[in-house]
Amino acid sequence: MTTLWTTLRDVLMLRTQAFLTFRDDPDGLRRGVTWLMVITLIAGALTFVVDLTQSLQPLETRLADVERGVEEAFAQMERFLPPGQMPPGFREQFRSNFRAGLRIGAEVEALPTLLPKPLGALFEAMGSWLSRPFARLGGWLGYALWVMLAARLLGGTGGLRGFLATTSLYAIPQLLAFFNPVPCLGALLNLVAAVWGWAIYVKATAVAHGWVSFVETSEGATIEYTDWGRAIVAVLLPLLVAGMLVLLVVVALILVAVLS
Repeated sequence: MTTLWTTLRDVLMLRTQAFLTFRDDPDGLRRGVTWLMVITLIAGALTFVVDLTQSLQPLETRLADVERGVEEAFAQMERFLPPGQMPPGFREQFRSNFRAGLRIGAEVEALPTLLPKPLGALFEAMGSWLSRPFARLGGWLGYALWVMLAARLLGGTGGLRGFLATTSLYAIPQLLAFFNPVPCLGALLNLVAAVWGWAIYVKATAVAHGWVSFVETSEGATIEYTDWGRAIVAVLLPLLVAGMLVLLVVVALILVAVLS
């Protein structure tokens, strides 16, 4: 247990030795994937409880909460929009259509089901919770392959197994997502987890591809040097390319619409 906490601390503090341990361990990839999935389950545990509790509430209460949320959204819009900016009668028309949709949803909800409502709600919430690790795993693997390609183009020398083993550690700060249902605090901690996770991913990329070196000074001290530039470019390049492709598609669609 002491080794586990030490590893977690060293990864969160971006200490190179922790990443080297995962990169060079033949069992590092399995350990990393296990950590990623377990952390995702822990992070979503409170959300699972909240979702289950809300789904077990009476239908009228849930519909009232949805309608209250819409009214609050309109109040926020009116606060920031200039006076008279919202079309006359738009709010009343939207409210009427929205309530009609809620009535349809209530009728669908009232239809008989094979399982009792509480049991069905339990299975639905549990299914959503248990599927999260696989969704994270798929997204991590897909993105890692593109980062791996970018790193190789930039001169990286790391292997795929070591790269996946180290980058899987980015999930550790996602433990903060446990507080996601808490108003305000959840959003703030999610932001912290995202930034921290990206920092770990960049460090893992540098370690996996040999962009961390150790230089011994004349006094006998060892100085660590990390090529953060190449690591950051490798991590961001797939996102930049994807963004450019989306932009080109949007521009092409606009040109087709204008010229047709």
